[in-house]
Amino acid sequence: MTSTPERVTPPRPGPGTQDDELGLGRYLAILGERRGTIAASVALALALGGLYLLTTTPVYRANAILRIEQKSSSLGQLDELIPDVPSQAAPEMEVLGSRALLGRVADALHLGVSVEPRYFPVVGAAHARAHPGPDLAAVPWLS
Repeated sequence: MTSTPERVTPPRPGPGTQDDELGLGRYLAILGERRGTIAASVALALALGGLYLLTTTPVYRANAILRIEQKSSSLGQLDELIPDVPSQAAPEMEVLGSRALLGRVADALHLGVSVEPRYFPVVGAAHARAHPGPDLAAVPWLS
């Protein structure tokens, strides 16, 4: 004779018993109790982020890489025998020559010299960037 095991359902906790699991309502209540602390933390983070964005100098960069690939020839080793065919290194030599020429011109014109204005600490550069126009910015009221 086979016996089937009976299913036992655990008793449900009554209204006066402590339940180990917290429901969504309880989590929302905990967040509601601390809404002032949460709002102050978010406001502080936004204020610090805004201050950082206003006081740092924007940096714009561009990089380029030129890659010259060798074309495969259909003639194979016969290309070496024909003098009219341009060398594979000719375009590369032009690139290197133009870079060397530009380096000499930059040195002759002193283009490597960097001159930057001095600003009042923390807020001076942000004040200068916010000023529209080519003339000098007015003296801020803080000075």
